[in-house]
Amino acid sequence: MYRSVGRTDLAGTGAWEKMVESVRRLYSSLPDAAIVYPGHGQTTDIGSEKIQNPKISQESVPRK
Repeated sequence: MYRSVGRTDLAGTGAWEKMVESVRRLYSSLPDAAIVYPGHGQTTDIGSEKIQNPKISQESVPRK
């Protein structure tokens, strides 16, 4: 989702930790200019999501 993430609070929807791991992997492997086509909302790019996604921005997600 644009400036958000999928849900993990419903049965069978996964774990928050796995989602964070997946997004971090994308953040580190894709260039900031890479266009993202989320399931909901407008297109965006990795660089913008890193900075502006309040659910999982690099600043808001604790590092291991």
